[in-house]
Formats: sequence, structure tokens, C-alpha cells
Amino acid sequence: FLDEARVAAQLQHPHIVQIYDLGEHQGSYYIAMEYLAGETLQEILRNGIASGVPLPIDYAVRIVADIADALAYAHSKTDLDGKPIHLVHCDNSPQNLIVTYSGYAKVVDFGIAKIGNDTDTKQLKGKASYVAPEQVCGEQLDARTDIFSLGVVLYEAITRTRLFQRESAVASLDAIVSDEPIPPASSRNPEVPPSLEAIL
Repeated sequence: FLDEARVAAQLQHPHIVQIYDLGEHQGSYYIAMEYLAGETLQEILRNGIASGVPLPIDYAVRIVADIADALAYAHSKTDLDGKPIHLVHCDNSPQNLIVTYSGYAKVVDFGIAKIGNDTDTKQLKGKASYVAPEQVCGEQLDARTDIFSLGVVLYEAITRTRLFQRESAVASLDAIVSDEPIPPASSRNPEVPPSLEAIL
């Protein structure tokens, strides 16, 4: 817990939740982090659809671009000797992306991140509908793992539909590693422009 928290505390980026302190008090470990007055992306997407006013595509793109910038920063983080630490978040999902009321998108929960040569991939970490194929298969993880998950978030935000969610977690994981083609985003939302679909 403390090792992971210490790494997360080193991350200083406007789109990553800031950790101020961590330690142990009377036998319990704690992390003190900045308070984010806002909503999770999951809540924003759900409430938008329920109210009939879904999140506009350009807002979704801005949010995901800010989170991508934060992840790129984390992926390039080095130790004190300048060596890459190979940090991978492993749990990019709408539940872990906060949009503050002032309009800032921030990624939270680096608590399950994989660091360096952490090759313990037998235990699946992350939410079943957002994990990358290499997570499902227990293979080595790297920055592409986070990029895949963030791509799923973007797909769902702009199509307003779920991509890999099935009737169970196991079925969701099967869908991620199946050879079934992913439906083009524009087939679910004709407002998605070809340029964005190409990036996605």
C-alpha cells in the first residue's frame, strides 16, 4: 500500500489527483489527497442520458484528451536516477475519472497501478468492461494497456453506449479478447465525425 502510494504521491500533474500526505496512524494506513468538487465521468454520462441531454462529443473529447495527457506524463515518469519506472494505471474507467465543477478532468486511483517489472498479472486488476486484452490474458502490461482502456472510455462517451459490458464479468472479458469486430462508433452515433473515428 505505502509503496504504491509513494509512487502516486510523486505524480505532479494538473489532471492527476494530488496526494498531500500518506502514512500510518494507530495501525491504519491513510492517504490524504486533494478534495475534488465534481462528478465522476460515469455519473455525468448516466445523468446526461437519463435527462435527455447527453454529454456533447466535443466535451467528451476534451475530457479524454486531458486524461490522456495525464497518463502520458505518468507513463514517462522516471526515478531519481532518470530511469523509467514504467507506471501503468490499470484501471481507467469512467468511475476513476473526475470532472470538477470548474471544468478540470482528473484521473484518480493509482492504487492498483503496476510499477516497473511487476509481472504479477495472475490477479486481474481493473473493471471487467475496461481492461485491455493483455490484462485478460495475464500478459505483460505497458502504456498501451492504459491507452486501450481510455479508448473504451472515449468510445462509450461519444456513442453513449457500452462497448464490452455483457451479462457477467466473465462474458465481458470474453468479449474483449474475441475476434468479433468492434462496431464503428459512427454506427452507434452518426454525429461522430470520421476524423475522430479514425483516432478512436
